[in-house]
Amino acid sequence: MKWLPVAATFPVDLLPAMLGLAVGLGIALASATASALDGVGDDEQGAASGVLNTAIQIGAAAGIALLATTSTGATPLHPGDVVAGSVHVAGAAGAGLAGVGALLSWIAMRPVRVRPGAAGKSDAAAGMGT
Repeated sequence: MKWLPVAATFPVDLLPAMLGLAVGLGIALASATASALDGVGDDEQGAASGVLNTAIQIGAAAGIALLATTSTGATPLHPGDVVAGSVHVAGAAGAGLAGVGALLSWIAMRPVRVRPGAAGKSDAAAGMGT
């Protein structure tokens, strides 16, 4: 949103970014959900999914509150220039936070370890899911 002009139109300025966001979130959330629930026992899948979805909702609410606070704090004293400047500041802050989150996720990722002789077996049969 940092690059968004003041006189933005939906098909030209917003639609391409929204389509990219939809594809990216679809890919990211599906793989993140699969990774988060990997190794959880069948009898605990429901509870783990609930905790995951609650964490996503709390994170989204906190992120929106943080960006709204950033946008409000960047509002100049003269309300005529409010929208463009404050939205650009909030957009830059959101992009920075997304970059930090991506970096922390990349650092925290652990390699998948396969035990010798476990090739071709399911994770549960190889003892990886417990």
